[in-house]
Amino acid sequence: MKVKQTGKYKCAQPKTILEQKLIDVEKQDKEKLKDAYITEALKDNLSSLKGIFKGCYDFSIREVQKPEEQLTYAICYIDGMVDSTVVNEMVMKSLNHICFGAAKDTQSRLNIMKNNLSSSGEPKLVSCLADIVSELLNSSCIVLIDGHSEAISIYMEGTKTRSITEPTVEAVVKGPLEAFTESGFTSVTQIRRRLKTHKLKTEYLKLGKESKTRIVVAYIEGIADRKVVREVKRRLSAIDTDIILATGQVQAYIEDDYLSPFPQTELTERPDSGVAALVEGRVLIIVDGTPFILMVPTTITYFFTSADDYYNRYIFASFIRVLRYLALFVSIFGPSLYVAITTFHAEMIPTMLLMTIANARAEVPFPAFIEAMLMELVFEVIREAGARQPKTLGQALNIVGALVIGQLSVQAGLVSPAMIIVVAVTGLASFLIPKINTSREVSLIRFPMLILGGVLGIFGITLGVLVMLIHLVSLRSFGVPYMSPITPINLKGMKDAIIKFPEYMLTRRPDFIQKNNLTRRKEKDENNIR
Repeated sequence: MKVKQTGKYKCAQPKTILEQKLIDVEKQDKEKLKDAYITEALKDNLSSLKGIFKGCYDFSIREVQKPEEQLTYAICYIDGMVDSTVVNEMVMKSLNHICFGAAKDTQSRLNIMKNNLSSSGEPKLVSCLADIVSELLNSSCIVLIDGHSEAISIYMEGTKTRSITEPTVEAVVKGPLEAFTESGFTSVTQIRRRLKTHKLKTEYLKLGKESKTRIVVAYIEGIADRKVVREVKRRLSAIDTDIILATGQVQAYIEDDYLSPFPQTELTERPDSGVAALVEGRVLIIVDGTPFILMVPTTITYFFTSADDYYNRYIFASFIRVLRYLALFVSIFGPSLYVAITTFHAEMIPTMLLMTIANARAEVPFPAFIEAMLMELVFEVIREAGARQPKTLGQALNIVGALVIGQLSVQAGLVSPAMIIVVAVTGLASFLIPKINTSREVSLIRFPMLILGGVLGIFGITLGVLVMLIHLVSLRSFGVPYMSPITPINLKGMKDAIIKFPEYMLTRRPDFIQKNNLTRRKEKDENNIR
């Protein structure tokens, strides 16, 4: 695997001599397979494939003889990756009705067979054994003909995938009730239905020495920054691991600073969010097998925007965005400020409120810091347990955790009612951040802030804020400053960052993402609209 250190990728060295031996054997096998070609003898070719797929019960071979045409061929495929019914309808019937006529030479007969085959992809000729194996593992059917040193590969994906459903993580209030699926091809199609332009480029590569996972890099030519596109492909090509199954694995390899609690890539399951990112000049990374796609580069302000903002009027959308920023502040600093003020700075609290808090905490056996830490941990346990359970059981679990445990804790004198309110408001505030992966990761910052507030008071929280701001200012996402457009300040980019300006004022794309094509529409169009 590749280990990223200080922005560069470095090969991890094998730990033992045995590991090195296994790597050498694997390389030798790959080199042998790479240099092996099929022969004109059908039996030898089938014997080679049977040896490669020995122990694979789903590897299927159908041998067919046509004496009248002096033709013997075999159809090879992996059942499940290719639908056997489709093989019968599209391949067997097509080959059975072929008439070669006067074509007697090898190449002419091969071209006639290739041209008469129908599939979802264009049939192609392959001769290398490694290419044949790769085609079989990528939902293709291989036709081997006796007396021919080339085979025909026909792509016909037969695996049934989940149908398009509503988003489950990014809830839709207004907007299309459509989410990406696990099929990379379906995800690309969903994007193309919204962007009917030839400038939408989709480049394909494979990751994982064993999984051979299909990765699609999508961008709009002429809008996306070429340097960013090249950097995305470079980082993806640098990934050297056995298996890639999820978007999160790719995310961990390509981030600029993998130790940062702030994600430098963003996930989405909504096609409209992906299209909006493409139009702004971002690059999409689609991983086959997962319904979430990656969007790069990203900035911190992007985590507070939602696709639903563009289905609402700008006044309401701006109000909700400001509310999200306030919710982030409460989510991170709520418990720490409460602990710091009640422990070290009681003079800041009005007298009547201070007496109420003191009376409520009179019988609590724990200091405010321990009390807050325990309640925050219990809240995280309840939230994670509710997320992992079935929907109906998860709702019941949340009710039990929120009502029963909270009420009994207060009655038993383990925690104060004020602490229950602080933890509950903090938890609710974290749910206002529309990006689910960001809300979960960033909200964990409240724990170090809570420790600083419990040990050093307001001074500790201030110190933590300074460290966090220094880190944010120095952070980059594929070369783009993470705090853009706040710092370096970009007034034009602020039109759709903290608050949302009316649509007729959003005439330019954010220039901190790219500078190739900044014009969305011309200024004079405003008069025509009105």
